[in-house]
Amino acid sequence: MKRNKGILSLVLAAVSLVLLLGSCGNSAAANQKKSVGIWQGMGDLGFEQMEMEMESEMPFDYVETLFFAEDGSGYMAGQGQKMDFTYVMTDDTLTLRLPEVGWGMVYEIDGDTLTVRDSEFTRKS
Repeated sequence: MKRNKGILSLVLAAVSLVLLLGSCGNSAAANQKKSVGIWQGMGDLGFEQMEMEMESEMPFDYVETLFFAEDGSGYMAGQGQKMDFTYVMTDDTLTLRLPEVGWGMVYEIDGDTLTVRDSEFTRKS
């Protein structure tokens, strides 16, 4: 009887661990799904750091519009210019990738507000 309790405890611990680890990825997937659409606001998204890595300048100083598609592609637009990217979201990091460089930023989605670094964007669709 004692042995059965020990095995049951191990099985319950293993199931709990699997559920816990599984839920970690679910919030990232849920956030990526919540991000789909057009967001408007104003922010630089860390362009200074990215420009140093690229050794060239972005075609605009700040982003006014972010678009995220379900397939992990998107674009940013500002000052009449547009740039395509791919993206990945973890629980707290949004990583944008251009052909030359990729960079990660802390983000949060709260309802219809997307905060990236210190910049706020509002959902438009």
